[in-house]
Amino acid sequence: MSGTSSLHNYIFSKGITYGGGGVPAGTGIAMLISGASLNTPVVQVYHAGTMLTSVTPIPNDGSSFNVIYTYNSGSNIGADSKLYVNGVLEDYTASATALGTTDKDLFIGARMDNTYTGIWKFSGSPTGGDASRVAGTYDGGGSGVSPTSTSGAGVIADCKFIITVAAGGVATFEMRATGTGFAVSDTITFDNSTMGGAGTSAVLTITDIGQVRQDQTFNGTLEEIVFYNHILEVPQNAKEFLYNTADKLNVSAAGKLVTNNTRLFLCDYHNIRGKSSKTQTSSNQVSWRATI
Repeated sequence: MSGTSSLHNYIFSKGITYGGGGVPAGTGIAMLISGASLNTPVVQVYHAGTMLTSVTPIPNDGSSFNVIYTYNSGSNIGADSKLYVNGVLEDYTASATALGTTDKDLFIGARMDNTYTGIWKFSGSPTGGDASRVAGTYDGGGSGVSPTSTSGAGVIADCKFIITVAAGGVATFEMRATGTGFAVSDTITFDNSTMGGAGTSAVLTITDIGQVRQDQTFNGTLEEIVFYNHILEVPQNAKEFLYNTADKLNVSAAGKLVTNNTRLFLCDYHNIRGKSSKTQTSSNQVSWRATI
């Protein structure tokens, strides 16, 4: 990671919007490096309106570092979310809320700027069949084909697509350049001159606009990004780890006692590998359940 790189370098982002000055906004989640250009880089995690920031600056000499972010909405035993850097709890919050962005795009090493007016998503492709269309691939000599018209104010000359017409006249559109000046719900039309000179026109509807911000991509190497659907408990102190089970289910919906199982794994934070106790150093499994 360079000390002269952008102020905010996004490790990943999902469902966030541009808030100005590189600051995330919205209800999504993002992990980023802040302050790299000031030679005091820290890790930040933006999540559903909260921002966690590491206290200890991370190495700025190319050394590796590990980040773990855990999230447990509605926790009864403490903070909803915690930020660990190299195994040390750096920040936490008790106010993180549920995310409503499961259908939003995930970007590794970058983030979306939806203030940009280029086409990002569209509907209408593939089209219905039209047997009078001429089968083939139409790519404008390699640079792509522009729409012939638009319902909005977008610059169609800067918008390029590769068009593939299959036997039977189904046309599929693959975007090569986003153009500018478009808005959601605008339509773009390709007449038959863009598809071999025969058959009906094709109309696409813009469903999302934006652009990946190239000035805020992560300037370094990402070895591994892993998402788990359960909380990772990170012991910080030697000799003893007290595991609070207040958030664990003790009785099932059927009224039966639930057996909980756990074991402790020893990992190099910069090289976490293995899928089972056979490939990781671990303790014996411990099981328990409530008494009645």
